[in-house]
Order: sequence, then C-alpha cells, then structure tokens
Amino acid sequence: MNVRNIRGTSNSNRGIAWLRLWKEANGITPSKSIHCSVSGCTAIAEVGAHVIKDYTGMRQFIVPMCREHNLAYGVDLRINSGITPMPVNP
Repeated sequence: MNVRNIRGTSNSNRGIAWLRLWKEANGITPSKSIHCSVSGCTAIAEVGAHVIKDYTGMRQFIVPMCREHNLAYGVDLRINSGITPMPVNP
C-alpha cells in the first residue's frame, strides 16, 4: 500500500510514544527494534509516523518509520505488506 506523511505531526518525543503504541497494538515487545516500514529501507524505525493511506480521505494511521522517511512530504511511500497501520482515533 502507498502512504503519505501528514505534515505538522513530527515531534520526537511523541513520535517515540506513537511507535511504542503501534508495537503494543501489534504484539511486539516495546523494547524490540524493528525496521522502517518503507519498502527497501533497512534503517531502524525510530518513530510512529502519522500517515494517510492511498488517498482515502484524511483518516490518520500510525506506521513505524525511520526519521528520514518520517520527514518525507509530498511523496508516495510504499509500505511493506506485513505492516498493519494502526488507526488514530480522532
């Protein structure tokens, strides 16, 4: 699936908290390192990135990302098929 980052949600402390929540929602030990969910990226995920999926409105989801991909705006990012985006409750 393709996603796009949502501008204005980057905050290092909150991003780390979102990553922890994503891991817990997916049954992953919070202390375990995981890779960025962007296809082809081998960097360690450092934050939970706010994204929209495939231009289906403005519903926000969290996926794990490295800081570099978390700051990529205005581009489509292909997410690995094994990643389950976590919905953000409005």
